[in-house]
This record gives sequence, structure tokens and C-alpha cells, in this order.
Amino acid sequence: MKKIITLFSLIVSTVLYSQDVYLNGFSLGYKAGYCYNILGCVAPIAPIGFIDVKNDYQTGYNNGFVKGQQDQAYNNQQVKNGGVKGQLSPSIPDYDISFDPEVMRKMWGDYYERRRVKKEEKTKQNEFLIKMVTEHTIEVMVEMDKLKIRLKEKNISDKEIENIIYDLHYDNQKIYNEYKNEPKKYKQFYKKNLELKERIIKMSPL
Repeated sequence: MKKIITLFSLIVSTVLYSQDVYLNGFSLGYKAGYCYNILGCVAPIAPIGFIDVKNDYQTGYNNGFVKGQQDQAYNNQQVKNGGVKGQLSPSIPDYDISFDPEVMRKMWGDYYERRRVKKEEKTKQNEFLIKMVTEHTIEVMVEMDKLKIRLKEKNISDKEIENIIYDLHYDNQKIYNEYKNEPKKYKQFYKKNLELKERIIKMSPL
């Protein structure tokens, strides 16, 4: 008796599994058939598939595909005849892509003009900053000359004065060479330049 029950349970499980496999195939086939060669299509929920003698996935998929195409054709016919709401097949809307060439030319002309003006302003700004780098460097040289005069007035030896001025000149030239072509780094230059000026002032005898 137990063997009969076990065998019966096995048969029922096999049949149910086969039906699930078939229905999964039917559902996927239905969606593929309904939307076949239709761009942007969203298929509706697949109906309950009829059970075929062959309960395998491929048979379910094929039957679902055919059913999907049939429903799509039916819905299209309904739409042409005044249709039922909700059965419209998705379509690609028509867009008006016409444009006035003159408007496009003006738009691009304005765009390139703004770019030209912006580039020109940037160039002028960079030239101004580079000029400022040169002027501040010269200002340090003027302070060095003043320091040299004051040191001589205090009877500092020429050799010692020469060494002091040489070191200052080296630092001044080094800062200039580092930033003369780097207008974007003007703030860094100005900070170092100011520090050198203050250093010269502190070296000046009272």
C-alpha cells in the first residue's frame, strides 16, 4: 500500500512540475509573440495557457508565442474599429523636427562669439598678471639697491655687501623664474615676493 501511495505522489509531482515548466514557457512565449517586431512594446499579462499533450518548456513557449501574436492582431483590429480602451498598441510619437536655419546659425554664432570674448578676456587677464609679476620683481630689485646704499653708509665692507645682495638677487630671480609664465599661481608668487621684501626691510640698518 505504501508503495502505491509513494508511486502516486511521484506521478502527481511530476505532472505538476511539467505543468509549471510548460506555463513558464507559455508566459515568456506570449510576451515575445505579442511584442514581436514592435518597438517599445509592453506586453500585457499572459493569459492562462491551455495545457498541451506535451508539457515541456519549448512547447509552452511556442504555443504562447502564437497566442501572443493572435492577441496582438486582434487588439490592432479592435483599435482600427474604434477599439476598447487599454488595448492600444504602443507606438512611436511623431516629432516635429523642422527648424529655421537662420535661427540655428544665429544660435551657433552667439555661442562662438561668447567663447571668443571669454578667451580674449582670459588672455588679457593672464597678460596683466604676468606684467604684475615682472613689476613686483623689479620693486624687489629697487629695495635691494636701497639696502646696498644703507649698508655702505654703515661702513659695511664691500665684500659683505656683495654677498648679501647676491643672496637676495638669487632668491628674487628664482621666484621670478618660477612664476613668470604661471599667471594662475599669481597668489603664490605675491606671497613669496612680499616675504622677500619684508626680509630686505629687516636687513636694513637703522
